[in-house]
Amino acid sequence: MNKVIYDVVIVGAGLTGLQVALQAKKADTSIKYLVLEHEKQAGGYFSRLFKNNNFLEENELLNQAEKADLNIRYSATVLGVTTKDNFHQLKVQTSEGLQELKAEKIILCTGALEKPRESLQIPGSRPAGIMTSKMVLGLLERGYLPGSNVVVFNHDKFTDETTKLLRENGAVAEQFNSASTKLKKIYGNSRLESIDIVNKNTKQIINIPCDTLVYSKGYIPATFYLDESGIHSDDNGFIKINEWSESNVPNIYALGICTTLFASFNLFSKETKKVIEEMLDK
Repeated sequence: MNKVIYDVVIVGAGLTGLQVALQAKKADTSIKYLVLEHEKQAGGYFSRLFKNNNFLEENELLNQAEKADLNIRYSATVLGVTTKDNFHQLKVQTSEGLQELKAEKIILCTGALEKPRESLQIPGSRPAGIMTSKMVLGLLERGYLPGSNVVVFNHDKFTDETTKLLRENGAVAEQFNSASTKLKKIYGNSRLESIDIVNKNTKQIINIPCDTLVYSKGYIPATFYLDESGIHSDDNGFIKINEWSESNVPNIYALGICTTLFASFNLFSKETKKVIEEMLDK
């Protein structure tokens, strides 16, 4: 295995990882850093949306990263993290085979996946046609329309754009806000036929015919590779950090939606930029 020593290894080239990498390159050109990304491109799962008007800050960050020519290794999946002799070791699967990298400091920015219906206790059958926004975007990118009569359940800028894209591609798409409605039951045999939703205020139950449901609630942190790292996480796998993004293991940090502080995380805030600067300076 090829052993290379870096000052900083950033795991994940989503928006958070790119922000850290840009600061690393800007702060000190002598820093030997590397970004590891398991996908073939940077930006995260929703990067295909960033050209739209709702994602101006995200698009600007992606453009900055492209112009900066960051040191990113794509198709590189971290399999494990351990600590020995004051160095952190990362086992990484790449297209060239298994490699072992060494780093004085690791910054984990691996994000999280949408939690699908299968992970939630929602009554009803298990028909085809139930998917997350990420799955819908992947199908549309490959030229497939997920369904013709679609219900999108949630309300944020990601699901808003998903609904818009479905309509632009010929689907009838109706969107419901999860703040005021709740998915109660699912019906269908081989394919989804309808869903029951309940109005949280009036308690009224409405049955809505549909062949596709876009649904997720909560996140599953991408931290599966940390089992032998000694890094503390909560019962759901989110990395425990303090206000300066420090984990319990010295010189291993975590930032963003893979952490216990993701609810208060704002990638573009001055506070986040200050935390990133502190991580790199320590």
